[in-house]
Amino acid sequence: MRRLEELIAKGIITENRDSMSLAYILRDPRLFSLTGYKVLKSQEEQGFVHCSKILHNGQDKLVYNTSFYKPLNILMPGLRPDIMLAIIRNLTEAVITVKNNGFMQCDNVSADLDKIFVDTNNYKVFLIYVPICAESSSDSYAVFEYQLKENIIKEISLYPNLAEESVMKLCDAMRDSTVTMEGLKELVDALSVRAPESSGMASYINRTLQERKQEDACVERAGEQQGFAPPELPSSPPAGKKGLFGRLFKTAAKEQPYSMEDYTEIMGQTPEYGGLTLVGINTPEHCEITITKESFVIGKNPEKADYVITFNRAVSREHCRVVRQAGQWYVVDLTSSNGTFLNRTRLNPEQPAGIKAGDRLTLANSDFTVKQTGI
Repeated sequence: MRRLEELIAKGIITENRDSMSLAYILRDPRLFSLTGYKVLKSQEEQGFVHCSKILHNGQDKLVYNTSFYKPLNILMPGLRPDIMLAIIRNLTEAVITVKNNGFMQCDNVSADLDKIFVDTNNYKVFLIYVPICAESSSDSYAVFEYQLKENIIKEISLYPNLAEESVMKLCDAMRDSTVTMEGLKELVDALSVRAPESSGMASYINRTLQERKQEDACVERAGEQQGFAPPELPSSPPAGKKGLFGRLFKTAAKEQPYSMEDYTEIMGQTPEYGGLTLVGINTPEHCEITITKESFVIGKNPEKADYVITFNRAVSREHCRVVRQAGQWYVVDLTSSNGTFLNRTRLNPEQPAGIKAGDRLTLANSDFTVKQTGI
């Protein structure tokens, strides 16, 4: 039995799970590895679920925000073979990252498919890495790799939708103990190259970076035609507005912020700023939260909140506050039970984070798009 699984089985580490998060409570304070935690935080963009460390009844609790992903085993019954190949490829990349990182141990990564998470927007894979102090044996990586392969093969065999030649070849390779994760990645690339052009994710994998950039440019042009283009700055300052006004335009052209003192001096008055509206994404009922004042509380307590959310019990009584200071909008989590997330990153309680139009704000598990209202 691997170290992490052994500690869980003995009750030294307690695992808790709900629809939005996975958590591990460390019963022994000596288990927590600060170095491993720092490495994990620096590597989250490389395929690891975001982790926050909090105190729970005096014990270390590691909380992983899984609300934006789906467990691999839940997705598999509905996956096409080409999508399965893409996910396996991304999984091998994540595992190779652990293998090549001298500060991470494979003993601390779960090989269970219900703890391997997938972003269904791009099929990127995210692993659960538990930063604990664990003695790693010389064969720990081989044991982890073997267990992971066995779990994948067993799960694939359950679903007829994945019984396709390329997936079967991949399973045959995983049964071969001499085939490494690097070898599996190369095999998936080869199988994807031979896949038909119409095969969804397979063709996506094979697009060149230049092709993807061209597609992105087409999307941007389409957005401009629909009226979503950013406002254009005049090429030169208005007549009679040299000096400071000219510096303003030079600064804006470089996409650098300018001071509100400059703005006030130029216009000769206190500037006015646009408001914000939070528009619910797939909420049970239509929801638009228009921020009507400079300090605006959102929650489910009618006596405390400026806007009351009634359709989601996971939202706290005073969940978050949206505030405006010096023309900038901020959101502050009010120590909510299930968290406030900005663009998928959980906010630290009572610490303001700047928000702007186009951001995604998540209250517990309810998503909102941030939109700017009129000036």
